[in-house]
Amino acid sequence: MEDDHLEVDSPEQEPVDDIEDEEMDDLQLPSTPGAASTLTPTKKSLSKLPKPKEKPRETQLEYQKSLPYEVEGLDEMDQRLAEIVRRLVDCVRAKDYDVGFVQWNHRLECWISLKYPMRRDLRAKLAKLYFELSVLPGMDARLVDIAANQAITLLEPKKRIDISDLQLPWRPIFAILEKELFPKQRKTGLTNVSSTLLSLTEFSQRFFPPHEIPSMLSTFLPRLSASLNSILATQAFCSHFLPLSHPQYYLPAVFKLWEAFQSGIWDEQWLDLVERLAVKHLDPGLSDPGIVEELREASKERGEYVEEPIKVEEMLGEVGAGVEIEKEEEQEGEWKGIRKDVGIFTEQQFGIIMTKCLRAMGVPVGGGTKAGSEGVAASDFATSDASATGVALTMKRPTEKLGSFAALIVYSMSVDGAVTPTSTSVSGTATPTPATGGGGAAGREKTYLAGSKALDALAKLIQATEGFFHPSNYGAWAPHLGRFLQNVTWEYHKRQKEEERADCKTPLAWRLTPTIRHEFVKTMRTVALLSMFSRDPLTIANSQAALKTMGYLEPELIFPAILERAWPALEGLLETHRTTAIITALSTVSPPLISRAIYPSGAKHLVPLLELCLPGLDVNDPIKTMSTAMFVIQAVTSVMIDDLTRLEVLEGGDGGEEMVVDEEEGVEREGEGEGEGEEPRLSKREEDEAVRMSTAGFPDWVSNFFRQVLVVFEALPEPGKGSRNGGKMEDQMTQTLIAACDFVCSQLSPPLFDLALDIVFKEVTSTARSNSARVVSQLVSCFARSNSAKTLKKYWRLCDTNIRIELEGGASSTRTTSTNNPIESDVTLHWWIGLLTGVVTNAGEELLNYKDELKSLLQFMIEHCKSERGYTTSARVLAITLVSLTNCWVKDYRSVNADEWNSEAWQRRHHERWGRVYEVKDVKIEWHVPSQLEIDFAIELLRDIVVPALDTVEGLLKEAEEGGARSSTWTNDFCRYCNIVRSSLSGIPSLIWLGTPEVRGAVASDAGDEVPEFISTYHTVISGICLTDPSDPRHQFVASLRTRAGTMFHTAVHTLKSNAQEDSIDCVKMVISSIRVLQLDYPCDHSHYAAVKKSYEFALQISRTTRNQKLFPRFVWVRRASLYHASRLRLNSFYRKRTPLDDQLIADMCELSLSVYVQIRRSAQKGLDSMIHYFDGTRTLIYPRLFDALKPGTDHDVMKGALYVLGSKATQNMAILDWRFTGIYLETVLACSHQERPSVQNLVKTITHDFVIRLAEPSTLKAAVESEGLKLAATELEALISLPEDSDLVARVGAKAKDRVEQKNNAYDALLPKLLDIAKSPDTHWRYSLTATRFLRALIRRDQPMRADIATYMAQQLISDLPNQRTHSMLALTKVLHFVKLRTACGGSGEKLLLQQTTNPLRKKVTLEQPLPADFTDKFIASFSEPLNADTLLMDKQSTGWLVWGDSVEFYQVPPESSSAITWDVSSAETIDQLRAIIMQASWWETFAGHLAMEKTVDYLAADAITMVKSLFQIFEDGPLDFVLPILEGLIADKADRHKQRAAGELIGGMVRGSKHWSLQKQARIWDWLKPLLPSIFEGITPETQVAWEMCAEYILNSRDPRRNQPLVDYLTLLVIDPESSEAFNTSKQQDLVGTAMKSLGWHFSPWSARYIEMYSQHLDHPYQEVRGAVADNLRNLSELRLHPSYPSVQAFLRDCESTSSPHGLMVVDAAYEARIDEFGAKLAEWRAVRQPTAQGTQAYDKAALTILTWIWTSVSDFRISTAFPFITKLLPEFFRMQEVLDNDELRSTAGRVLIACACLQFPVEIARPLMRQFINLLRNSPSWRTRLDVLLPLQMFYFHNLFLLDDEIIQELLEQLCDLLRDPKIEVREAAAATLSGIVRCSQRSAILSLSRRFMTILRATKIPKRRNAAGEEVEGYQEALATAHSAVLGISSLVNAFPYEVPSFIPSILLETAMKHSASPVPISTTIRTMLSGFKRSHTDR
Repeated sequence: MEDDHLEVDSPEQEPVDDIEDEEMDDLQLPSTPGAASTLTPTKKSLSKLPKPKEKPRETQLEYQKSLPYEVEGLDEMDQRLAEIVRRLVDCVRAKDYDVGFVQWNHRLECWISLKYPMRRDLRAKLAKLYFELSVLPGMDARLVDIAANQAITLLEPKKRIDISDLQLPWRPIFAILEKELFPKQRKTGLTNVSSTLLSLTEFSQRFFPPHEIPSMLSTFLPRLSASLNSILATQAFCSHFLPLSHPQYYLPAVFKLWEAFQSGIWDEQWLDLVERLAVKHLDPGLSDPGIVEELREASKERGEYVEEPIKVEEMLGEVGAGVEIEKEEEQEGEWKGIRKDVGIFTEQQFGIIMTKCLRAMGVPVGGGTKAGSEGVAASDFATSDASATGVALTMKRPTEKLGSFAALIVYSMSVDGAVTPTSTSVSGTATPTPATGGGGAAGREKTYLAGSKALDALAKLIQATEGFFHPSNYGAWAPHLGRFLQNVTWEYHKRQKEEERADCKTPLAWRLTPTIRHEFVKTMRTVALLSMFSRDPLTIANSQAALKTMGYLEPELIFPAILERAWPALEGLLETHRTTAIITALSTVSPPLISRAIYPSGAKHLVPLLELCLPGLDVNDPIKTMSTAMFVIQAVTSVMIDDLTRLEVLEGGDGGEEMVVDEEEGVEREGEGEGEGEEPRLSKREEDEAVRMSTAGFPDWVSNFFRQVLVVFEALPEPGKGSRNGGKMEDQMTQTLIAACDFVCSQLSPPLFDLALDIVFKEVTSTARSNSARVVSQLVSCFARSNSAKTLKKYWRLCDTNIRIELEGGASSTRTTSTNNPIESDVTLHWWIGLLTGVVTNAGEELLNYKDELKSLLQFMIEHCKSERGYTTSARVLAITLVSLTNCWVKDYRSVNADEWNSEAWQRRHHERWGRVYEVKDVKIEWHVPSQLEIDFAIELLRDIVVPALDTVEGLLKEAEEGGARSSTWTNDFCRYCNIVRSSLSGIPSLIWLGTPEVRGAVASDAGDEVPEFISTYHTVISGICLTDPSDPRHQFVASLRTRAGTMFHTAVHTLKSNAQEDSIDCVKMVISSIRVLQLDYPCDHSHYAAVKKSYEFALQISRTTRNQKLFPRFVWVRRASLYHASRLRLNSFYRKRTPLDDQLIADMCELSLSVYVQIRRSAQKGLDSMIHYFDGTRTLIYPRLFDALKPGTDHDVMKGALYVLGSKATQNMAILDWRFTGIYLETVLACSHQERPSVQNLVKTITHDFVIRLAEPSTLKAAVESEGLKLAATELEALISLPEDSDLVARVGAKAKDRVEQKNNAYDALLPKLLDIAKSPDTHWRYSLTATRFLRALIRRDQPMRADIATYMAQQLISDLPNQRTHSMLALTKVLHFVKLRTACGGSGEKLLLQQTTNPLRKKVTLEQPLPADFTDKFIASFSEPLNADTLLMDKQSTGWLVWGDSVEFYQVPPESSSAITWDVSSAETIDQLRAIIMQASWWETFAGHLAMEKTVDYLAADAITMVKSLFQIFEDGPLDFVLPILEGLIADKADRHKQRAAGELIGGMVRGSKHWSLQKQARIWDWLKPLLPSIFEGITPETQVAWEMCAEYILNSRDPRRNQPLVDYLTLLVIDPESSEAFNTSKQQDLVGTAMKSLGWHFSPWSARYIEMYSQHLDHPYQEVRGAVADNLRNLSELRLHPSYPSVQAFLRDCESTSSPHGLMVVDAAYEARIDEFGAKLAEWRAVRQPTAQGTQAYDKAALTILTWIWTSVSDFRISTAFPFITKLLPEFFRMQEVLDNDELRSTAGRVLIACACLQFPVEIARPLMRQFINLLRNSPSWRTRLDVLLPLQMFYFHNLFLLDDEIIQELLEQLCDLLRDPKIEVREAAAATLSGIVRCSQRSAILSLSRRFMTILRATKIPKRRNAAGEEVEGYQEALATAHSAVLGISSLVNAFPYEVPSFIPSILLETAMKHSASPVPISTTIRTMLSGFKRSHTDR
């Protein structure tokens, strides 16, 4: 890869992770207009466009108001934004992109992350500027990435910016994407930005004006051709670019194209498009045609209008007159939208979509038959996508197929049909409004579930797949079904919430009704409950999420069913899987289950469920334990845990006035009704009383819960590495348990808090265990966070006393400095220190009550703790104490605000408000803000504890400097006192504001060589730091303490390094850790932000129910506020200015990174890498030392340290991007060959490899390119701010930018000769020479003349003995020659070079006459077989005219007769001459060809080699022929050596391909030599060389007009099948070559197609299988290339798609093709009639049948399936006859496979019904019982996969036929018919059940079976008939029973009992069937 994506270089660190803003869509409300809603005053008011309305920006500051301190006001932040905008405009004016733009973009990211509302007009203009920067030609990939991502950020909020604010041009981004995605074969990338720009296009799509639709279609559609990559690319452009606002102009065309091809990717992408349309167009005003004209006029006013070839309103012409009429009708009223039969789709279109949805589920059909034990799924034959290449896969939008289906179905729901009478209604149902559109059914009116066609279709889909949801029917399809289930319920809930909002634009008639909601939940409920117990966790999670969502929709239908399953599973505990599944289900659904506003009846179950789940806390089952903990978390988040039956509560009476229920909660359950079959609902008062009484169980549960948690902790394994108890699973389990305890503690009432506190206190103070010390400490901290006063009071004395006792008793007296297993006697001490750690967590001001004792204890611990664990934990207590005193943190995470929590009314009646949710504006957060007393206490601790420790460390260092012995005591004292200093620094990150230092460090910047004052400004933000006044003595004390500590660390590094000893490693590691804390933990701990963010994301994840949610549990908003505070602190860590001390510490860390000790190196390197992100200039400062460490004579460990640092991403980035360092970096690394150690050399190899793949082409062209769009965007943006331009500064910045360009060019010019010398030098190791070659290749640039020295070096290396050297030289020389061609074609223009806008003297653009003549396409095709003459126009592209003809076409003229058409780049003439001198040598070509022939690893043509040969012949034309042709003759002559044959193919292919623009005389020279050799070459092909020569022919012919290679085409098109030949391989290889020509030329082969079709038709029964295989393959190719719609224009294509008189698909075969199929059928019939047994030899019928079956089989898996449809429909009976050929297993099995594959296809609507009719006729009329039996299996598959395309009439006919088959004489047929009938009933025909059951029972009752024989022993007449009749009825009944494997409908018990009782003893077929039915029923219903 030439230029990989590079990360932002400066600042290296990601600016801020945006907090997801749930309020995004709440920022604009239609009822509260504000000042920002008005557009530019001069703009004409747009009447049709929706008027943006926003509430005032001052009211959009929820984030800022949630903080406990005053922050910057809106005016101040606007001023800061204006400054950023000013600088961004300056960057554009000065063309300062790589430094200034990166810096100021980062500042904009920081500004946006602060969540201040941006002015609407400013957002639009800023987005336009970034869009223009993203499409600026020549921008580096990293800059495009930066600009595009920022543009996406600005464009994404749909209500903050829309097309009324901004229109974007689509052509610039399309131009770049077209060049990037479809480059020339030799394209060497200047950028690699396609994925970034495709993402930008996705977000820009809604800003492309709809009047550009015709231009887009005219650009995209003519490029579509009959290759998968072409159709996918065209589709990708359509789905990315076409405006979604007016799809009425192109939606019919989308469906026409969609039906034409079959491919998974094709389906996904169209589905994604139509799904977005379905969602978007619930707003009818969006598609108003009047908007098009208004936007057109607006773009004209701005001067951005591009003349349209045809107006969008005129695209559909007369066919679209309906649209015009509709417009005229609606001029009086409002536009009614584009609503049709089902949503925005016709019934036929929706049927296609639902069919694809059913197929996408991947469920198998036909299980237990010869199709296989699991049956066959539609996806089993979907292999067409395998031919899609990387480009097509890159272009497709990221989609989720099942999510798209779900959204499309849900957003198409409305009352649009008659209501099915059996559809149950719920209370509050609105009267269904019949749909006005859509044709009514003839005869009786068709009815739909809840009157909704889409819901009815969904119910049919669920019904068809219901059996596959059951756990016993688990398979690969289960995750798909579960995902669909989750998606469809999520989308429904989302839509319902949208329609509840006041600003919903969906008309009332289109909205969801309570009836639809009720029926929807009933439809989805059963399958969700089934898959709740699935076998994989993903499916379980999806089904539970669906149940939760449905619980919000219809709780009365969902929760009783869940509880019904929960009680036995929790009480029995017999099946772990079911128990765990139920617990996780309860965890998921508990928020709506216990919410009194959503499901009043659910809360009374909470306490019993919690009690039953307690056994789930089991240390031996971590999964179940985590599930239980999650249930506890979810259950208690919005519940106050209290016993409301306590005497104190009862004595309090009502406790004051009634609690007020929020309006939102009161209306939440509009329209809810009683669940079916449920007990009558209790009144609210009765429910409240039941809940109140249930709380009596809380005290017992709380005590049992904490005891059980402690039991789990006691059983944990002993701590191992990192103090973890067990592995990752155990660690996750304990953390989940701690989180559950945290939630429980926060929700405990005061009495129960005291109870829990007493229980835990008693347990943890009576024992001490090493295995649970850490988790018990965390458990105690849970209580401290909830109520620190009580916790401190409870624990303090004991902790103080016991710690002192232990220390006085000698605990922790053994001196250690490294982590090891704790000493047994220290366990109790560590236990009590752990408890103390938990107690002081978040204690805050409560610590002041114990300040003296605490300080005394800390001093005592510090003095006496001498073991590593002892002094580390002691220091941690100090750190936590300081954090608790000096930081801002949230005190209260409870479910309600503190004032409400403490109110008497709440404490007595809180059970009425369980499940309370808040809007953000209602949340009142309690923060801990450090008081002056707390700050003073913190200062006191620093003064009395830390300063003495610092004194001690300094004394120890002084002692060491003076030469004192460094004993183990010295080491221990140093480590423990240094650790005190480090921990204290980590505890005061936000105690003081450091500000800008008075004395700055060395002048150095990693941003690049820039004018310092241009990028020096950075505004810090207010973030609640305690001491901000530098004159405050406390501030001065802390600042001096930090400085003193830093100085001490610096001294320590030098002291310890000077007497380096093995035992000082621990000391040095401690110093490194201390430096990291000092430098990085400001103004917050560097890991703090990530931890808070993770906590918030967890809260959000468990609380989110839908998009744009406004109501959340309180703790979510609290955590969001905490994260916002953390993000403000983090912002202040950026752009820190270095002091001289910082420079010293950076140098120290760099030095330590080079240590000979691995532990020290790694620790220091990690710290140094972090410091690079915080301090600008760090890399500039450390580079010299790192480069110096790589010089000869350096220790190998030091070298490794330097290489690790230089190879890190951040350090290497700077060398790649800043050419001040690029040269020295590469020179230094490439000079490391002096160190021979493999570890060093492997590092060098890794670093250079990473460098070269990330190194972009060093072009400086972008500095010279002018963009008018960018200038205009900058000017418009500048007009919105008041800051004037500093022209002098801009001039200096511009000059500096030019200087950098010059500097880069100079550095480049200096570097290349050095790299070349390294590569050439005989003293250079071959590996380094190869690396230098790779760098030279990467550094070749197009914007300078090609360098002769590099080109000649590469040419010489092409014949090197080193294979890798040849490979890279080949790529490099190809690049050089490509750039010569590019520079020639661009005429020296820099901008054209960037855009690759090439000109060719032979290229000719021809404007087509309009309208096109009717025979234009036929003449165009015929011209390919006409001889070449001077006036011939050549066409290389196969896409031209395949689907539609554009307005103009690019042809190539025939090259001149003798003169050269192209004069190569003059500036590169010297290079060309020197190359010519090298390659015009016979020895060079002999060596080169010899190396090609020696390549033994592949048997196919090497793309790199053939491309390089092509490049040489392209430039030097026929010059090398004299040397090459003799070599080629020698290679061709050696037929036995396949590698020589391959080398000959590579040379010939490259030579012929490169001769495209030679003069005709020179081309004739090649063909005069090659033409006589063609028979020898191709006749001499062996099986080993066949692939190579076929590839050669394909390479020559592909994307070339056949007339360019006339001799080769003539030879190939004369190859015919010799019927007399007995050589199978020779005949087949000839036809394979013909097939190669067909594939390469595509539809341009059409002039020769008729002859070959005729020939192949005569050889269907060829005696040789190989030949028949080639015949089948070529017949398929011929049938496919005949299909080319070739519409005369895009407009004609659109009109045809819109026309109702053209019902056929796009790819329709012609009459001649159908006649040919009829001929094949007739021939097969003739051959079948005379067929003899196989014993007499293979028959003509068998051979021809296998040929046709092979043809069909390959067609079935191809995306152009349309060619097979006529075969299937016409030859279907013949396929079944083939299955009856019993003496040819191959034919019979192949026919069976083909039939199954065909049955799984999705057929066009117009074919599905006739095909079903054929199946029915075969069942009805076939005399063969085997055929009747064989038909049933494909029939099942066909019916299932085309369920939505068949109408009721044909299905009724099918049912009748199956009922008739139940009386078939053959029992096998009867049983198969019963199974098929059962499947059809189960899939869709449940409405026919009652009539069928009555029918079968009537027959059974009426049929009396006589005794079989009379007294004479003779069979009684009519016995067999009566037996068959009765058996048919029993089979019918069994089919109905089997149709319901997982439920028991009301009609089943009666018919089951009657049948079993009366006929269980009947004769054998009947009794056997009954027993089978009963056993199957028992097996499938035992779980019910």
